[in-house]
Amino acid sequence: MHISEIEALDPLLHLYEGCVSRTNTLRVSRSGRPQEANVVKFHCRKPKISYLVYPDFDADPHPALCTSMQVDLRNFHISYRDYDPEDNSPVLHQKDLLVMSDYLLQEKFTKLTRQEED
Repeated sequence: MHISEIEALDPLLHLYEGCVSRTNTLRVSRSGRPQEANVVKFHCRKPKISYLVYPDFDADPHPALCTSMQVDLRNFHISYRDYDPEDNSPVLHQKDLLVMSDYLLQEKFTKLTRQEED
């Protein structure tokens, strides 16, 4: 989900994210999240939350992943990974699924996804 949607989370997920975002870590903002993070990933199979940095999220149709910070909910172990754009870093597709209907560019993202599906 896009970072702007955190307040709309289900209460239990909001609690998990709140605990993780308040851990003391390096390279983070006062909230505990990476300063540039714009996507939050809740892992389904493992008790983990990832904060992902996609520069130019709004402008680039398929932004490349720049940095990730993964937090294990069992022990709050934190791991960082920086991606080199020269090494074909993962790109983001279907951005419309990460934002709510009131997000400023949601309609544009939905149109892009439909064009790709066609």
